[in-house]
Amino acid sequence: MSLSRLSIALVGTLYLTGFAQAAEDSIKPPEKTPQGLVPYKPKGFAVTAAIQALQKEFAAHAKEPQKNKLRDKSDYFKANPSPDATPELIMKGLEGSVSGGYAAEAYVKWQLLSGIEGKFPDDLVKRAVAVYRRAPSPANHPGLDHRTANRAIMGIKKERIGEIQKEFDAAVGQMHAVNHFYLAYRDKLFSMLPVTYEALGAGLQDVADRAACGINAHSIFDPVSAGLRSWAITQAKTGQVKVMADEVARIKANAGKDAAKPYTKLVDENGIKWKSDSVLDGKKLDELIKFLDANITASGGGGLKFKDDK
Repeated sequence: MSLSRLSIALVGTLYLTGFAQAAEDSIKPPEKTPQGLVPYKPKGFAVTAAIQALQKEFAAHAKEPQKNKLRDKSDYFKANPSPDATPELIMKGLEGSVSGGYAAEAYVKWQLLSGIEGKFPDDLVKRAVAVYRRAPSPANHPGLDHRTANRAIMGIKKERIGEIQKEFDAAVGQMHAVNHFYLAYRDKLFSMLPVTYEALGAGLQDVADRAACGINAHSIFDPVSAGLRSWAITQAKTGQVKVMADEVARIKANAGKDAAKPYTKLVDENGIKWKSDSVLDGKKLDELIKFLDANITASGGGGLKFKDDK
């Protein structure tokens, strides 16, 4: 398979999985009242209406991207405030399904978060952590498929390096465009959670998920690391710090494997070959592990469970 055909197949797959057209949900018809015919607005109507409007936005963008731009900030409820958009009803929207594919879901729910000021209310934190753990996963970096990438350059001449690199960079750019809302949604969710054992565990799982997809994970690792440091010396219970330290060590080990490092550049060094890049900073990981190890006051305990490696 040529790299050009590989890039086309990749872009096609990304669009099929992420940019399917969003369908509209039905609304209960109007009811008669003594004052005449008025629109029926059940409890939570503002959230339902927001989901429908945002699905339409995403579908229009998928059809004509240049003509229909998507929001670059989570601001739907800033522009469309409603007393009916309560944190409880917004949480139900986050827990529900969204038509149109995973990218549409990430975009819509990212916008719904604009209706909650600051952190999640205490009574919604447990549900918010569950929503975070179920957030749609981003698409893999095209350079993570080493076998296909290596087959694509078999027998090529060095004069074609620039051409192939350009095609590859375009595929990477498409991946970044598709992943934008997946990552924005995940980043926003974590920023709205309190610094607790469960929330930080979900944050570390997010770090592991992104690294497993071959995506640079610094944007989420840095706030998770800062939260872990604060939590370890102020709130951690017996055994919990060790669980976290072990998990960071596991992430470091997995991210350090050659298979986990996506190819990023084609070079001619004793033959034409790909060069790979790390998705996490090994030095930062070591520093965090060292810090957590220094703050382990007791062994055992914990009990936090992480998903299996990809």
